[in-house]
Amino acid sequence: RDVTGLRHDEIVDLPAEWIAQYERCLSGETLTGPEEQLPGNFEPPEFVKGSLSPWRAADGEIGGVIIEKQRVTDGRRAREALEVESALSEAVLVHVEDGTVAWDAGGNLTLVNAAARRLHGVDSEPIRPSEWASRYDLFEADGETPLAMENVPLFRALKGEQVRKAEMMIIAQGQAPRRLVANAS
Repeated sequence: RDVTGLRHDEIVDLPAEWIAQYERCLSGETLTGPEEQLPGNFEPPEFVKGSLSPWRAADGEIGGVIIEKQRVTDGRRAREALEVESALSEAVLVHVEDGTVAWDAGGNLTLVNAAARRLHGVDSEPIRPSEWASRYDLFEADGETPLAMENVPLFRALKGEQVRKAEMMIIAQGQAPRRLVANAS
C-alpha cells in the first residue's frame, strides 16, 4: 500500500509506550530508553535498547524523530546465564561444610562462605592481603607462630602457586583452636 505521509506507528503495530515516547520526542525531548523486548513473535524474545532524538529541518522546526535501536539480546542472555550460575554457586557454597573463600586479582576477598565465617568467628571485610593473617587469626601448624603473609595459602595462590594441603591453625579469640588443611589456586 502507499504509506507516503503516514507515521510509522500507523504502518507497524507498536507498543503504546513507544508511541508516547515518539510524541515526547516530537515535542523536543531527547530520550534514552532501558532494555526492552522487541515487539513481535520472536522466539526466543529479542531485546533492544534505544534512543530517540528530534530531527530538525533546515528552518529549525522539528520535522520528525531519529530512532536508534541496538540489539542487546546476546548481552542480556549472557548476564541472565551468569546470574543463574552465580545463584547456583552461592546456593552450593552455603551448604558446603568446608570453608571456602575467593578473591579478585587485587587480593580483595569477594566471597567468604558461611563455613569460613564460622571457622574464623568473624565476617569478611575488604582488607589488604598483608592483614589477612591477623584479621583471620591464622597461625603456623605449631599453633604458636603467627602465619606470615607470604605463607598464607590465599596469598601464595595470588602469586601463582598451586597450594595443596598446607597445614595451619585458626586460633580465634573465644574459640577453641582449629587445625586445618588448606588448598588454594
